[in-house]
Amino acid sequence: MFTTSAQGKSAKDKLDELLYNHLTSAEALNITSLPIFWLEPNHRITVKDSETGINGDFIVSRLSF
Repeated sequence: MFTTSAQGKSAKDKLDELLYNHLTSAEALNITSLPIFWLEPNHRITVKDSETGINGDFIVSRLSF
């Protein structure tokens, strides 16, 4: 499944690319908060909010400051 590349891509980079290309999401979620410096696009986060009834995993697609 993985090939060695002279382009310098690591296995994590390839996994992130595969997740982004093959994972589909039926929902979108906007979060407003203080900056979370470790959060990057293509990271999976778990959100649980009993007030709005949101409970599940989401892939971060973009950040704006």
